[in-house]
Amino acid sequence: MPERTKHIVFVNHTRELHGSEQVMLATMRLCKSQGWRLTIVLPSNKPEGGLEAVIRDTAEILYLNYKNSGGGWLRTLAVEIYNLPARIRLCRWLRNNKADVIYSNTSVTMLGVKAARWTQTPHIWHWHELPTEEFGWSKKSVRLLRYWAIYSTRLLFIAKTQKELWEKKLGGVQFCNARIVYNPVREIRAVNAVHEGSVRIGYVGSFMDRKNLPWLVQTAAELAKEYKLHLCLYGAQNQQEAAEMQALWPDDEQFSVHAFTEDIASVYSGLDIFVLPSWSETMPLVVLEAMQAGVCVIQTCCSGMKEIMHDGEECLFVDPHTKESLRNALIRCMDVSYRERIAARGRCFAEEWVKQNEYKRNILSVFNGMISKNV
Repeated sequence: MPERTKHIVFVNHTRELHGSEQVMLATMRLCKSQGWRLTIVLPSNKPEGGLEAVIRDTAEILYLNYKNSGGGWLRTLAVEIYNLPARIRLCRWLRNNKADVIYSNTSVTMLGVKAARWTQTPHIWHWHELPTEEFGWSKKSVRLLRYWAIYSTRLLFIAKTQKELWEKKLGGVQFCNARIVYNPVREIRAVNAVHEGSVRIGYVGSFMDRKNLPWLVQTAAELAKEYKLHLCLYGAQNQQEAAEMQALWPDDEQFSVHAFTEDIASVYSGLDIFVLPSWSETMPLVVLEAMQAGVCVIQTCCSGMKEIMHDGEECLFVDPHTKESLRNALIRCMDVSYRERIAARGRCFAEEWVKQNEYKRNILSVFNGMISKNV
């Protein structure tokens, strides 16, 4: 009798395509390469956001109506009630379409871990974010999160700093089921482009509040009075996001806002300086991608990247709580020889990091370990 094909069910918190989805896509493609059957569960009460377009050839899609967790106790209770029908439907579906492993993407996605408990299915919970205020975790919702995190078969963090901050946030708990797996990084070929005239400064990513983009735009606008530069933002999801950024600096000659593009290598090739001004980050892939492309990187110190990088060596770290820190870093990088030196060191570091990153082996060992126990 032939062996049954292994079945992995992914549960995601959004239909949009952001950094955590890029990691999930890499994970799904690895699982697909093993010959496993893949299904992804997506919230059907949200408009299509780009994820379906790149995932249809990789996995079957199951749409359910559910919302993300987080917020005060009233919202926590409301979400629990709202998600109950989706959980029942998912559990029924899982019993009819036996899953070997359920994988939940990000800490706000609790549908998967609860369905895993009801169906006694091994569960992987991959947390990408830091425990910041943007998710509005109350004491009650934090207790709920802690309970399900401890229950989950395997909890994955993407940086040591992130794990320690979450353990502190959740009341000093130490997760014996946790493992740190650094994110995979796409290989970006460096292009030694010559940019005449303006110094090209850029950002790639979402426009959410945590990214702190007004700080970057306003700082660049001030510097433009002294230096010839152009700021490019990539990642606007819609016209409203683009308009909000453009309103901060309505100078079409020195500032431009663009939608997200898959041709990320071309974006980096057009930059001299890449800036990530976020209030908080874990292990942002865009930093390592920009470094591979030979771009000088400025990023905030509120990031897991401080575990592996050094200020003034591979990149420049700035403090988002100190307004002048970004301005000072950008002024230093106006010196072409200085930024090229930082970029060269960053490129060597990123290329070595990509070679040494064992994401494929590490993540497959997690899946295979669970599958073997579930046989």
